[in-house]
Amino acid sequence: MKESAMRSIREIRLDFKSKLSVFLDRTEISTLMEAFDYANKTHRSEVRDDDSRYIEHPVAVVFILAIECGILILDFLLVALFHDVPESKNENDSFSAELSLFYIATNFGLINSHRVRMITKSKLPFIKDKHVQILLYYGDMVSIFVKLADTLHNIRTLKKTKKEKKIRKAMFVRYELPALKKRLLERIIAEVPKKDRDIFFTAAEWLTAEIIKSIRPYNKLIDGQ
Repeated sequence: MKESAMRSIREIRLDFKSKLSVFLDRTEISTLMEAFDYANKTHRSEVRDDDSRYIEHPVAVVFILAIECGILILDFLLVALFHDVPESKNENDSFSAELSLFYIATNFGLINSHRVRMITKSKLPFIKDKHVQILLYYGDMVSIFVKLADTLHNIRTLKKTKKEKKIRKAMFVRYELPALKKRLLERIIAEVPKKDRDIFFTAAEWLTAEIIKSIRPYNKLIDGQ
């Protein structure tokens, strides 16, 4: 997609604000727009494999949580916006990534910075590929929900990606999703009062089912077909 064919940042920003203003109050929208602007600044000039501006991805993850799952809690949406900030190509070293996490902690809460860190693929070689294991041991409900919403949008936009990435996603769904779902259900029970759990259980079941359905066209890549 050429630059001229991409949605402008202004269009993306207005659409983001318009859709969420239906559900959230002015204070929450103000905080989210501040977060949007920081995430957009961090992902400046980045383009995804489907030729969209990178900021469209965290925006889509927010929409999955808020509109498709019905989770309208500010911390979920903030972490969704920030989840790839430390991995941005513009944050190309561990120090820059740490500065981003410090900014998030200072302006949007230390707990949300920790959640983003747990979702982030570390640039440190000895834990680079351990983020799923970290989530399984230390992830809370928010971080795992964001990870699964991120996974769903990545699968929905796999068409133009390389075969290796399609295989990685199919492998993740087959071998790691069940454990993440189990951990998520455990965290819902641990973190949410019984009377409020239904919306989260429903969202968890829908999200994992949608991931499994969306990956089906790519399962043949790991089945040798």
